[in-house]
Amino acid sequence: MPEKNAEEHTWGGQAAWGIRLLAASGCETPKLDAHVLLAFVLDVPRSVLMAYPERALAESDIIRYHDLIQRRAQGEPTAYITGKKWFMGLEISVDPRALIPRPETELLVEAASRALESRFGVLPDEDDIPDGAVPDILAADIGTGSGAIALALLTLAPRIGRIFAVDISQDALTLAQSNCDRAHMSDRVTLLQGNLLEPVPVPVDLIIANLPYIDTDPAAHGAQPNVVKYEPHMALFSEDHGLRHIFSLLEMAKAKLKSGGIIALEHGFDQQDRISEFALRIFPRAAITCGKDYAGWDRFVVIQLPAE
Repeated sequence: MPEKNAEEHTWGGQAAWGIRLLAASGCETPKLDAHVLLAFVLDVPRSVLMAYPERALAESDIIRYHDLIQRRAQGEPTAYITGKKWFMGLEISVDPRALIPRPETELLVEAASRALESRFGVLPDEDDIPDGAVPDILAADIGTGSGAIALALLTLAPRIGRIFAVDISQDALTLAQSNCDRAHMSDRVTLLQGNLLEPVPVPVDLIIANLPYIDTDPAAHGAQPNVVKYEPHMALFSEDHGLRHIFSLLEMAKAKLKSGGIIALEHGFDQQDRISEFALRIFPRAAITCGKDYAGWDRFVVIQLPAE
């Protein structure tokens, strides 16, 4: 009995307990989540946690870990529990004021960066920009939430001089400001509150957006219950089969996009054709590129306007 108790108080023993409980709760990633939460409690990298499974936990850490595991077992997202999420190499603070950044959205940012390179030539690294020079590309991130897309895009495409990060939620903008400050990019991000493109003061070269695109009809949207329960509904749901926000943005883009401008949009798995058709009605000469997510579902479109 003493040997069993000693094992249960080790890093490895507690991780195994967390994995079993999360698996029994129906969690899709029990091992990953159990390790992430234990590493969070211990304030060590997961690699360290895995390397020293025999180390003992203090009783206070065990109590805290059990509380976090119970929260995760009830469906609360791991990122909301830890308050952070990695997105394209950036540690983003997250909480219920904004959506949790998803891996598939990284593909949207990469596609937008490639489109900028196609339009303007190879974009230089930050170190290649002369001292005192002001990068000349303007962008707008609509529905910025935590600011993850705006910050990742600035990191990937340093030639963007300024990005207007817009959200209708002031709470989300407050969260985005904290992330901009932490990333030391506040001088290149202008946070604006308002509806879609309305607050953007001048035409831009790139509009990027991960807008609400889940159908408001519960029988149709098929969203995961825990997503609906914990993440902000205004960032998830849109009327007209999930397309109202995207269609409204495309209509507004006529007055907010420069010649040769680019629109990059994330969307639902079954919306690509309708979005492409609508975009071509507004921009008949546009070239449209479609992309898939890691699961092979249609997930984003890039709309390239001709340069006049």
